[in-house]
Amino acid sequence: MLQKARFLVGAVLVVLTSAAVSYAVSAAVPDSLRPAGSTRYAVAQSTAATSDNSGDAGFENMADMATSISIPAGKKGDVMVVYCGETVTGDASTIRVRAMAGGSLLGPPNVPMDTVTTAGMDCATFYKLNVPDGTRTVRMQWHAYTSATIWNRTMIVTVNIHD
Repeated sequence: MLQKARFLVGAVLVVLTSAAVSYAVSAAVPDSLRPAGSTRYAVAQSTAATSDNSGDAGFENMADMATSISIPAGKKGDVMVVYCGETVTGDASTIRVRAMAGGSLLGPPNVPMDTVTTAGMDCATFYKLNVPDGTRTVRMQWHAYTSATIWNRTMIVTVNIHD
Protein backbone atom coordinates (compact mmCIF):
# COMPACT_ATOMS: atom_id res chain seq x y z
CA MET A 1 0.00 0.00 0.00
CA LEU A 2 2.87 2.33 0.82
CA GLN A 3 4.37 1.76 -2.64
CA LYS A 4 1.05 2.67 -4.28
CA ALA A 5 0.79 5.84 -2.23
CA ARG A 6 4.37 6.80 -3.13
CA PHE A 7 3.56 6.27 -6.83
CA LEU A 8 0.53 8.57 -6.65
CA VAL A 9 2.38 11.21 -4.60
CA GLY A 10 5.28 11.03 -7.06
CA ALA A 11 2.93 11.48 -10.01
CA VAL A 12 1.26 14.50 -8.39
CA LEU A 13 4.68 16.03 -7.62
CA VAL A 14 5.72 15.60 -11.26
CA VAL A 15 2.59 17.43 -12.41
CA LEU A 16 3.03 20.26 -9.90
CA THR A 17 6.73 20.63 -10.73
CA SER A 18 5.88 20.64 -14.41
CA ALA A 19 3.30 23.38 -13.86
CA ALA A 20 5.80 25.51 -11.91
CA VAL A 21 8.52 25.07 -14.52
CA SER A 22 6.02 25.69 -17.32
CA TYR A 23 4.96 28.97 -15.71
CA ALA A 24 8.57 30.14 -15.30
CA VAL A 25 9.53 29.16 -18.84
CA SER A 26 6.42 30.71 -20.39
CA ALA A 27 7.27 34.01 -18.70
CA ALA A 28 10.78 33.87 -20.17
CA VAL A 29 9.84 32.70 -23.72
CA PRO A 30 6.21 33.72 -24.37
CA ASP A 31 6.22 33.31 -28.16
CA SER A 32 7.40 29.70 -28.27
CA LEU A 33 4.78 28.11 -26.00
CA ARG A 34 1.04 27.57 -26.01
CA PRO A 35 -1.14 30.54 -25.05
CA ALA A 36 -1.18 31.34 -21.35
CA GLY A 37 -4.34 30.22 -19.62
CA SER A 38 -5.67 28.58 -16.52
CA THR A 39 -4.65 25.00 -15.84
CA ARG A 40 -6.90 22.23 -14.52
CA TYR A 41 -5.94 18.70 -13.49
CA ALA A 42 -7.79 15.41 -13.14
CA VAL A 43 -6.54 12.00 -12.03
CA ALA A 44 -7.80 8.45 -12.42
CA GLN A 45 -6.03 5.59 -10.65
CA SER A 46 -6.58 1.86 -10.14
CA THR A 47 -4.51 -0.93 -8.65
CA ALA A 48 -6.97 -3.64 -9.69
CA ALA A 49 -5.87 -6.01 -12.44
CA THR A 50 -7.89 -6.06 -15.64
CA SER A 51 -7.40 -8.58 -18.44
CA ASP A 52 -8.01 -8.66 -22.17
CA ASN A 53 -8.34 -12.03 -23.85
CA SER A 54 -9.99 -10.77 -27.04
CA GLY A 55 -7.01 -10.96 -29.39
CA ASP A 56 -7.62 -8.77 -32.45
CA ALA A 57 -10.98 -7.32 -31.35
CA GLY A 58 -9.50 -3.80 -31.45
CA PHE A 59 -9.15 -1.08 -28.85
CA GLU A 60 -11.29 -1.34 -25.71
CA ASN A 61 -11.89 1.08 -22.85
CA MET A 62 -9.49 0.44 -19.99
CA ALA A 63 -11.25 -0.23 -16.68
CA ASP A 64 -11.20 2.69 -14.21
CA MET A 65 -9.24 4.98 -16.56
CA ALA A 66 -11.79 7.71 -17.37
CA THR A 67 -12.53 11.18 -16.04
CA SER A 68 -14.49 14.19 -17.30
CA ILE A 69 -13.10 17.59 -18.24
CA SER A 70 -15.00 20.82 -18.97
CA ILE A 71 -13.78 23.62 -21.19
CA PRO A 72 -15.86 26.80 -20.65
CA ALA A 73 -17.91 28.34 -23.46
CA GLY A 74 -15.84 30.46 -25.82
CA LYS A 75 -12.55 28.92 -24.67
CA LYS A 76 -10.23 26.22 -26.01
CA GLY A 77 -8.23 23.65 -24.13
CA ASP A 78 -4.88 22.00 -24.69
CA VAL A 79 -5.36 18.50 -23.26
CA MET A 80 -2.34 16.50 -22.08
CA VAL A 81 -2.50 12.98 -20.66
CA VAL A 82 0.27 11.13 -18.85
CA TYR A 83 -0.48 7.43 -18.41
CA CYS A 84 1.51 4.76 -16.54
CA GLY A 85 0.65 1.12 -15.93
CA GLU A 86 2.14 -2.30 -15.33
CA THR A 87 1.54 -4.80 -18.11
CA VAL A 88 2.26 -8.45 -18.78
CA THR A 89 1.41 -10.81 -21.63
CA GLY A 90 1.56 -14.58 -21.79
CA ASP A 91 3.76 -14.68 -24.88
CA ALA A 92 5.52 -11.31 -25.21
CA SER A 93 3.03 -10.04 -27.79
CA THR A 94 2.21 -6.38 -28.30
CA ILE A 95 0.01 -4.26 -26.04
CA ARG A 96 -0.91 -0.78 -27.31
CA VAL A 97 -2.55 2.11 -25.45
CA ARG A 98 -4.18 5.31 -26.65
CA ALA A 99 -6.00 8.28 -25.11
CA MET A 100 -9.37 9.67 -26.17
CA ALA A 101 -11.12 12.97 -25.32
CA GLY A 102 -14.77 12.48 -26.18
CA GLY A 103 -14.68 10.95 -29.64
CA SER A 104 -11.31 12.51 -30.53
CA LEU A 105 -8.07 10.58 -30.55
CA LEU A 106 -5.16 12.33 -28.84
CA GLY A 107 -1.71 12.14 -30.41
CA PRO A 108 0.22 9.98 -30.90
CA PRO A 109 -2.44 7.56 -32.23
CA ASN A 110 -1.23 4.66 -30.06
CA VAL A 111 1.85 3.68 -28.08
CA PRO A 112 3.27 0.17 -27.58
CA MET A 113 3.80 -0.94 -24.01
CA ASP A 114 6.61 -3.24 -22.93
CA THR A 115 5.98 -6.67 -24.41
CA VAL A 116 7.60 -9.02 -21.96
CA THR A 117 6.28 -12.06 -20.15
CA THR A 118 7.25 -10.58 -16.78
CA ALA A 119 5.53 -7.48 -15.43
CA GLY A 120 6.93 -4.09 -16.35
CA MET A 121 5.88 -0.48 -15.73
CA ASP A 122 5.53 1.72 -18.80
CA CYS A 123 4.40 5.30 -19.32
CA ALA A 124 3.16 7.28 -22.32
CA THR A 125 2.21 10.90 -22.98
CA PHE A 126 -0.63 12.06 -25.24
CA TYR A 127 -1.95 15.50 -26.28
CA LYS A 128 -4.51 17.38 -28.35
CA LEU A 129 -4.34 21.15 -28.87
CA ASN A 130 -7.21 23.62 -29.20
CA VAL A 131 -10.01 21.28 -28.09
CA PRO A 132 -13.24 23.32 -28.36
CA ASP A 133 -15.49 24.17 -25.42
CA GLY A 134 -17.71 21.54 -23.84
CA THR A 135 -17.56 18.59 -21.49
CA ARG A 136 -15.73 15.45 -22.56
CA THR A 137 -14.75 12.15 -21.05
CA VAL A 138 -11.01 11.56 -21.24
CA ARG A 139 -10.22 7.85 -21.20
CA MET A 140 -7.49 5.36 -21.86
CA GLN A 141 -8.04 2.48 -24.26
CA TRP A 142 -5.92 -0.57 -24.88
CA HIS A 143 -5.48 -3.36 -27.39
CA ALA A 144 -3.79 -6.65 -26.61
CA TYR A 145 -3.08 -8.98 -29.52
CA THR A 146 -3.22 -11.98 -27.18
CA SER A 147 -4.04 -12.52 -23.52
CA ALA A 148 -2.73 -9.65 -21.39
CA THR A 149 -3.17 -8.11 -17.95
CA ILE A 150 -2.66 -4.54 -16.81
CA TRP A 151 -2.73 -3.09 -13.26
CA ASN A 152 -1.31 -0.31 -11.06
CA ARG A 153 -2.34 2.27 -13.63
CA THR A 154 -2.61 6.04 -13.33
CA MET A 155 -3.87 8.65 -15.78
CA ILE A 156 -3.11 12.32 -15.10
CA VAL A 157 -4.99 14.80 -17.28
CA THR A 158 -3.83 18.40 -17.57
CA VAL A 159 -5.90 20.98 -19.45
CA ASN A 160 -4.61 24.45 -20.30
CA ILE A 161 -7.75 26.57 -20.88
CA HIS A 162 -7.19 29.65 -23.04
CA ASP A 163 -8.86 32.00 -25.56
